[in-house]
Amino acid sequence: MKIAVVTATFPPYRGGTGHVAYHNAWALAERGHAVTVWTADRGGAAGAALPFRVVRVAPAAAVGNAPWIPRLARRLGKADVVHVHYPDIFGAIAAARAARQGSTRLVMTLHNRLVDGSPPGAALGKAGLFWAYERWATPWLFRRAAALVTMSEDHFHTWQQLHPCVRVVPHGVDGALFRPRPRGTMRRRLGLPADALVLLFVGALDAAHRFKNLPLLLAALPYVADSAVLLVAGDGDQRTALERAARRLGVGRRAWFAGSQEPQALPMWYGAADATVLPSVSTESFGLVLLESLAMQIPVVATSLPGVRTVVRPGQDGLLVDPGSLESMVRGLRALARRPQLRQQMGRRGRQRVVHEYSWRSSGEKLERLFLELVSTRTGGSLHGPP
Repeated sequence: MKIAVVTATFPPYRGGTGHVAYHNAWALAERGHAVTVWTADRGGAAGAALPFRVVRVAPAAAVGNAPWIPRLARRLGKADVVHVHYPDIFGAIAAARAARQGSTRLVMTLHNRLVDGSPPGAALGKAGLFWAYERWATPWLFRRAAALVTMSEDHFHTWQQLHPCVRVVPHGVDGALFRPRPRGTMRRRLGLPADALVLLFVGALDAAHRFKNLPLLLAALPYVADSAVLLVAGDGDQRTALERAARRLGVGRRAWFAGSQEPQALPMWYGAADATVLPSVSTESFGLVLLESLAMQIPVVATSLPGVRTVVRPGQDGLLVDPGSLESMVRGLRALARRPQLRQQMGRRGRQRVVHEYSWRSSGEKLERLFLELVSTRTGGSLHGPP
């Protein structure tokens, strides 16, 4: 098949959506399909040789991370399948137009919503535009999609919309890269005290990822343990403001902002941690960092959100806390801080589960089956099938 992948972000940009698009494209290309990724030119290129083509186009305009690439619909029209990683507000519209004009089949993977679903009130600007887009444009896109892909049924229900063909394709993890490492060795490399309680946050620190809610974790740090240290692996235009917030909270010396890390370097940071924390609110849909952490045999603390709840088994390999609640976050972190044996047990159980249940190869196989079905029935409407 000729498969066009449309994504607002792509490596070397650090972000979950682009990371998933990269691995999906790689898996499909390895299975013999001609894959072309269409994305914005952000001034860099992935270093390694790729088994698929990447077209980076300078956008004519952008809203947040969403680029507007003129004439994209025309360029996509020759593909058998256009796979959009949503939300890419302009790319999704271009893909829908391409599918409408020819025999191209549109598939949308739903990563996260633009808004939490509530009207913005009298507020204008980006929040109002995003709410209007989800209110009117998203249903239009869904009607033109041959299939929707979701990471979990739990997450799909948050969209409060129906579609005749919804398939569940969870994300994957590289179990060979993200494997248990000697904690003492990792800490010595980073210059961390051997007896510290080390918490880890991994995520982009830009405006588009404010929903990761790092300020809540910074606010919780003083109440966890005197020895608690927070590692922040990520970078972006909000980093300076977050560093200032850490100083105001009195944890400037206990919050280590490490900057953006190459994927190959991340195991060192996970390996040094006692727990990985995902304090996201509203639009978080899955949490790749949770899989990576558990594969490293490191337990997790995450907010109880649709999608995230399918990754974490409370009390088994991690803890779930109430979204946006400082009290709940502190309580969860303290529960792990006081019980090192529990952390070890959770980590072992997490590793055993995720390396068997989540792989990029499995994700690619599920996408391939879906795409082949769609191409074989392209003269008809959407496929029918439960999640």
